[in-house]
Amino acid sequence: MRILSELSVIRRLELLTRGVLNRLLLFLLCLSGVSLSLVWANGGTPRLTNAEAGPYVVSVWTQPDPPQVGQLHVSIAVMKPPTREVILGANVQLFVEPVTHPGQTTSTQARHEAGANALLYHDTIELSQPGRWQISILIDGPEGPGSTAFFLQVEPPGAINWLKLGSAGILFVLAIGWVFWRRRHRRGTGA
Repeated sequence: MRILSELSVIRRLELLTRGVLNRLLLFLLCLSGVSLSLVWANGGTPRLTNAEAGPYVVSVWTQPDPPQVGQLHVSIAVMKPPTREVILGANVQLFVEPVTHPGQTTSTQARHEAGANALLYHDTIELSQPGRWQISILIDGPEGPGSTAFFLQVEPPGAINWLKLGSAGILFVLAIGWVFWRRRHRRGTGA
C-alpha cells in the first residue's frame, strides 16, 4: 500500500512539473518579444495608442522593427473619441523630418488602398539616415483638423534587434532542453 501511495505522489509531482514547465515555456514565449503579425494591428509595432489629435483619437503602427534606413511602412487609425468608431473620409498627411537636420521635411499622403487593412490609412516613407526622426500626422476630417507626432530612433541599414534575437535563442534552447528532459523522463518511468 505504501508503494502505491509513493507512486501516486510521484505521479502527482510529474503532472505538476509538466504543468509548470508548460506554463514557463508559454511565459518565456510571451516575454521573448517574438511577435506574431496577428498580435499587432497591421503587422507593425505600436508607436501611438489612442493618442489625442484634436477632435480625433489616433493609433499608429510602423514596420520594420527596429526602424532602419530605407523604407518604413506606417499604418494609422483615425477614430472618434467617445465611440472609437473609425473615420474613413479624412485627409491624413505625414510630415517626416530628421531631428538632427531640421528643415529636411518630407510630406506624404496616407491612403486606405496603400495597405492591407482598409480601415487604416497607410503610407511607406523613406528614411534617408540613421538617428532620431519626428513623424507628424495632420488630419483634416469631418470633425475638423487635428494633429499629433511621435519620435523614432532609426538604425543603420541591416541593424539587428539583439533583444528579440537573444530572447528567441534562449527560448529555443529551453524548448530543446524541455524536449530532451521529457524523453529522458518518459524512459525512466516506462511511460
